[in-house]
Amino acid sequence: MSLGDLHDRPHGSKLTNSALTLEFEDCCLGEMLQNHTVILNYRIEHDHITRIDPVALNPQDFVDEWVQQPWEEMRNWSSSRALAALAKWHKQLNEDWILPEFELAQKCRRPGLWQLAVTKEPYSDKPVTRYFLVSEGPGSHYEMVDISAKRQPGCPGEAPPDFTIRSLFAKPDKR
Repeated sequence: MSLGDLHDRPHGSKLTNSALTLEFEDCCLGEMLQNHTVILNYRIEHDHITRIDPVALNPQDFVDEWVQQPWEEMRNWSSSRALAALAKWHKQLNEDWILPEFELAQKCRRPGLWQLAVTKEPYSDKPVTRYFLVSEGPGSHYEMVDISAKRQPGCPGEAPPDFTIRSLFAKPDKR
């Protein structure tokens, strides 16, 4: 990789009196270990900071972020209707979330709803697939709705995940 390639990669930061946004690439999401965008976006109020949207710019980055970050933080991006079940899933998945393989990222029939199939340990003798139901709202607001060992109805199809690197910041002009 050349320095020019590094310069072209999305990254950035912004600091104001009331907010801090950091964006960088991290490794790895499925399909030959693709990097993905990590967004750390915080509201600053007096001596307290709170993570705010967006936490991801696509559904699979959201699933990865939701599983890897502490429950105390990700509960804010979890459906209140399924909070207890999601807390159990989070604990179980967070303990051994190592290089999962995203199999599909399918839009559901209901607008704003996605289903993602993730295989844990895809190269082992006993791979395990989990199905994540994610709601997408305006401004890249994502919320974990459900997780299951079985595919949920209402989301037919086999659309592959989109591994395009996205950014909140404008790409540098190559003039």
